[in-house]
Amino acid sequence: MEIIEWIGIIVFCYFGYLLVKEVKIILSGNSNVQQKYGQGCWALVTGGTDGIGKGFCQEFARQGANVCIVARNKSKAENLIKELKEINNKPQYKIVIADFQDCLKDTFFEQIYSEVKDLDIGVLVNNVGVLTVGEFDKTLDIDQQNQIIINCIPVVFMTKYILPILKKRKRSGVISLSSLTGRFAYPYYQVYSATKAFNDNFTRSLQIEVENVDFLSLQPGFVQTAMVKNQTDILTVSTQQCVTAALSQLGLKDATAGHLIHRLQTFIFSLSEGKLMDIISPIIAKQLYKQKH
Repeated sequence: MEIIEWIGIIVFCYFGYLLVKEVKIILSGNSNVQQKYGQGCWALVTGGTDGIGKGFCQEFARQGANVCIVARNKSKAENLIKELKEINNKPQYKIVIADFQDCLKDTFFEQIYSEVKDLDIGVLVNNVGVLTVGEFDKTLDIDQQNQIIINCIPVVFMTKYILPILKKRKRSGVISLSSLTGRFAYPYYQVYSATKAFNDNFTRSLQIEVENVDFLSLQPGFVQTAMVKNQTDILTVSTQQCVTAALSQLGLKDATAGHLIHRLQTFIFSLSEGKLMDIISPIIAKQLYKQKH
């Protein structure tokens, strides 16, 4: 048999393996956190009043899981609780007020922990994050500093402080928000993309290190949120689509783009070790930047 034929067989088998793996995940995935992590468990969500975080809170409410929201704006959190009770008034709901801009202060995370340490937390969602888009040398120092602090520090220390609670349980889960932009070079989003790469590596490392806790790095593309000005197009998914897809894969993978549309995007862009995306991403980023500025 010629070497070209062998290469063809190997490539065919590899892509067949990937297809079977994805089909298995689709068929066996379960998004219900109480079935995975126990009836009456709590889901703790940082930055839960907007965007993907709010989507997680709404989905947990639909499932009947108890929800603890860590947010800086008390009135927005209280309004969200009212919305969640309209979805399902049976679960318990709790608010912890904390501004992650202040997370470098002494005892910041200890104070959050003191308010949640008695909850049976089954799922932690490290969602809080901020975005600054622009030409790097023209952005404000404070905006770039906040991206590094708010996007990275809470993921590390919320996980560190909540992990002992999670490890005491038979099984539990942690979802940390990364991004498709964290996988490739992405101009105008340069610091944001770097912080999301940090979150991805941190989360996948813990998946290898920690037993009985399911870690998932969520790497979505565009999701219909205020962060992307609620844009709608064929490559943008709703928050509910993003959230339910992530929850169904929690415990089955260490990283996912979430929804099938975003998984296909990631697969295509990952060909040739990301070289295709290195060509495409500057074109996409420049076009988006011109449209919005």
